[in-house]
Amino acid sequence: MDYYTSDSEVASGSLPAKLESFNRNRDSPNPIVAVLCSIALGFLLFTSVFGVILSGVVFSPLTPMVDGECLSQSLVLFASVLALVYVGLHVAAARENFSLMRSQPFQHPLHSWAIIIVRLDLVAWGVALLSVAVAVAKAPVLTVLLDLDLFVTAGAL
Repeated sequence: MDYYTSDSEVASGSLPAKLESFNRNRDSPNPIVAVLCSIALGFLLFTSVFGVILSGVVFSPLTPMVDGECLSQSLVLFASVLALVYVGLHVAAARENFSLMRSQPFQHPLHSWAIIIVRLDLVAWGVALLSVAVAVAKAPVLTVLLDLDLFVTAGAL
């Protein structure tokens, strides 16, 4: 593909036709990818809401704590809240309908913040998964809440 244009291309109208073709192809997403992304975003929303609810149950004064559960549950709560922020940013960016061009280093601020938050959230879910796995391994008895934490963290990743 030739990226250099001459005055004759601009005058003949072939350059606007190429740009129109580029915009038309860029703005028509694959419907299968859109459905898969919506399912993945919905599952992330489900796991993060479940993680927040589970953290509320574990941190209640009525629930006895297993050794090491407090740290792992705090990390699950942090990752869940970050995931909720990411889902909100993703939905806001999708509603604005700004195009995303991966070749450009600078994007719309909603896209930039969503990318930053999802990268931080990926690290947070990874650390939470490791800490929950260690808490499950150290637990003297099997607890349902730790198993649910393991399900939430593995599902979110």
